[in-house]
Amino acid sequence: MALAGCDWIRKHHSLLITGPAGVGKSWLAYELGHKACREDFSVAYHRVPRLFATLALARGDGRYGRILKSLAKTDLLILD
Repeated sequence: MALAGCDWIRKHHSLLITGPAGVGKSWLAYELGHKACREDFSVAYHRVPRLFATLALARGDGRYGRILKSLAKTDLLILD
């Protein structure tokens, strides 16, 4: 319940959710992101393999800095 209050986002703290496959880590991260959206935080959700592929392509076509700047401005970045 303490995480649902979003105070950890206001304090710029990180959260790492670990556990075996199938226990609901992605679902929990999604729901925390949804709550953060309702609290007017900016949220971005990325699958790590797809994000890395996008960054690799962005290095070649000049969008790399712009993408990194966009990620840095996000209040809550969820990497799955």
